[in-house]
Amino acid sequence: MSACANKVAPTGGAKDMDPPKVRLANPEQGTLSFQGKEISIAFDEFVQLKDAARQVVVSPPVFPKPTITAVGKTVKVEFEKLADSTTYVIGFGNAITDVNESNALSGYRFVFSTGPVLDSLQVEGVAFDITTGKPLKGAMAMLFDSKWPDSVMVLRTPDHFARCDSNGVFRIENASEGSYRLMVLSEKTENYLLDDREELAGFSTETVNLPTKNKYTVWAAPQPPGTLRMLSANLVPPATLVTAFNGDARNVVFEGFNTSLQNTAIRFSEGGDTVSHFLAATPDSLPVVLVLRNNGAVLDTARYNQRSQSKSGGLRDPFKPSLLSDIYAEADAPLKLVATVPLRAIDPSLMRVFQDSVQVTIGQVSLNADSMSGIVTKPSTEGRYKLLLDAGAFTDCYGRLSDSCTFAFDVPAEKMRGSIHCKWTSPANDKFVVELLNEKSTVVRSLPASDTLTFLSLPPGKYRLRILNDLNGNGKWDAGNIRKSLQPEPINYHPSEITVRGNWEVEVLLENVK
Repeated sequence: MSACANKVAPTGGAKDMDPPKVRLANPEQGTLSFQGKEISIAFDEFVQLKDAARQVVVSPPVFPKPTITAVGKTVKVEFEKLADSTTYVIGFGNAITDVNESNALSGYRFVFSTGPVLDSLQVEGVAFDITTGKPLKGAMAMLFDSKWPDSVMVLRTPDHFARCDSNGVFRIENASEGSYRLMVLSEKTENYLLDDREELAGFSTETVNLPTKNKYTVWAAPQPPGTLRMLSANLVPPATLVTAFNGDARNVVFEGFNTSLQNTAIRFSEGGDTVSHFLAATPDSLPVVLVLRNNGAVLDTARYNQRSQSKSGGLRDPFKPSLLSDIYAEADAPLKLVATVPLRAIDPSLMRVFQDSVQVTIGQVSLNADSMSGIVTKPSTEGRYKLLLDAGAFTDCYGRLSDSCTFAFDVPAEKMRGSIHCKWTSPANDKFVVELLNEKSTVVRSLPASDTLTFLSLPPGKYRLRILNDLNGNGKWDAGNIRKSLQPEPINYHPSEITVRGNWEVEVLLENVK
């Protein structure tokens, strides 16, 4: 009897899975004519606040922001100033958790009014990122009184707002009767304003009239900066002036070039936010100073100092091009050899192609239209190849000769690749552009719309299709500009993910495309 039981530590009972429960609030939930400065909420257990800066939102916004603290079993919200006759909503999100197990009191809201009425109207909807077609998680859905002009949506804080959930769904509650404009903003600075920080924003063309009930869908897009600014200016070896901006700078005029400081070429990045001036020679003195003008007005003064010597080398050093690898390119797509500066000439006699140790005939060789790369046609037979460049195969704009180098590449077998054939339920619009996206939402192919649209020679994988509508016919998709009340050009996403397998053709029906 003295040893009939096992000695073990007590288990402490079942694990606590319950979130904290509100026991008492001062003032009470739904209080009218509140004149105090502090909200105190007591719980049935010890609590803590997690990520309160993002989780806790007060609608309409209060400035300065309230101080929110958790001490013991109590959460306190302290205000410096509240507006008169206003219904306030404190949304705690998932910020309030118990201390021991971090069980969150999800979606808890505290509502009170500084006036005699508690507003009870609401607006519902869903927000999407138009560039990916995915829900805009964590964005702010905002209501602005329509008595103000459209520009108010980027100049002042909203009258009511709510945060979108993980599915992009928003519900702005306890709003007052009236007419509003609806805006969605995915911001980085948490100041309820659209900043020049690559923030996404969108707005509804419909006016929200409360108490009329309706659900709204808002598509948010990257916004151009309100003010164009220069971000950096550097002299990159051997003799390139690189200027970065916070937006499209293709209309910026650079003043200060003279006989001793000449361009051989100018190139812009895809979005136009980086400008490269390739000089004819290394500047005699540093810094190089240029005056920048935008629409005639002085934008900034750029001072270019040389970076530390890089792999680009000097004007007498050889350079090496690089092979641009694209696994999503068609099997017969040519090789692209990219340089960091414009090329002047290519000598095909100094280029050789081998399969194993057997030399094969090299295909057509040419300069690309932008002069930044050389194009080499691949062999037609599948297999593994090597491209050998002897010294001097390329000559750049400075007269430098390329160094010797070797590149390996594949010509894939068509039986290892598949294709996607698109069928339209109505005739294809000639302003449509159909883009193929991979699993990372990166555009891997793009084709103008046609009745026989087919993406050939695709590596196995999962894809999505989206259709851009180039309404203004400028050859590109325009993201709109909320500051100018311009909506982004429409994008349609095919609802299903498309699986491509080797030696398969997948038929996809494109319907309800506008």
